[in-house]
This record gives sequence, C-alpha cells and structure tokens, in this order.
Amino acid sequence: MVVLIVGAAWEGPYGVVAREAGQRLGISLLGAFLESFQEAECRRVFAAMKQERVAGIVIATQSENLSHRKLIVDLAMDSRLPTLHPWREHVELGGLMSYGPSRAEYMRRAAGQIDQILKGSKPADLPVIESTKFELVINLKTAKALGINIPPALLAHAE
Repeated sequence: MVVLIVGAAWEGPYGVVAREAGQRLGISLLGAFLESFQEAECRRVFAAMKQERVAGIVIATQSENLSHRKLIVDLAMDSRLPTLHPWREHVELGGLMSYGPSRAEYMRRAAGQIDQILKGSKPADLPVIESTKFELVINLKTAKALGINIPPALLAHAE
C-alpha cells in the first residue's frame, strides 16, 4: 500500500504515525513522494505506482490533496489504482472510497464557535473542536470499473 504525500510530510509526525499504524495492522506502507503538486509531477508519481503494481493508494490528509482532488481521482482511475481518501469530496468525483471525519459536521460546529466569538466569547475560552461523526463513503460505480467486489459487511457501514 502506498501513501500519496509530499516527501517532507512523510518524514514528519504524519508519516511516523501512518507507518506505525500500518505496522500494527501488518500493512507495509510506502510513501509516494511528490516534490510539488504540479500536474506533471503527479503524473510521474502515478505512472511509477502503476508500473510498480501497487495494491492501492492512501491519499494523505494534506490540503493540497483536497485542492487537487480531481487530478488525483482522474490519475488513479487512468492508472486503475484503488484509492482510500480522507474526505467524501474525492469519492463524489470518482474516488473509490473515503473514511474520515464529516467535514459538514465540523463546519457546522465551527460556525457555532464563530457565532459565539462574534457575540463576545473569547476564542481561548472555546473548546477545541473534535470530530464526533466519521463517515465511510464507497463509490460503487468506481468499484465496478476497477473490478472490485465490496463485501456486504463493509457496504452495510457505508453511506
């Protein structure tokens, strides 16, 4: 399994936690290092992953991956590589699946805090927003195009 990530982030705390989690699960995680989020660089990395016949790609939570989600989804489909994304927005564009916090719920809660600040609350007095709702989203059309059968038990938990 490969994690699509900028090289410097793989060497930092995110990469350490990801590798440790993979180790506990018995999954070998390798970093697919992007030097930048330029289209040519993304194409180079995806071509290399296709040539190496990686089993799948975990898309890191970096903001660049959200900003370039259409390019990432298109390159993954062109390379016929299954992907696990952090946000449902990728899946809505054709990514295979996502598991992560509900961004809509997070934004609603953040809006509530902004409202409190505008009414005079001190930001330092407000609690840190922690996600309480996580969503599993699966794109069945993409699964079919990739020839992947999603187990019924997994589908039962998906949105």
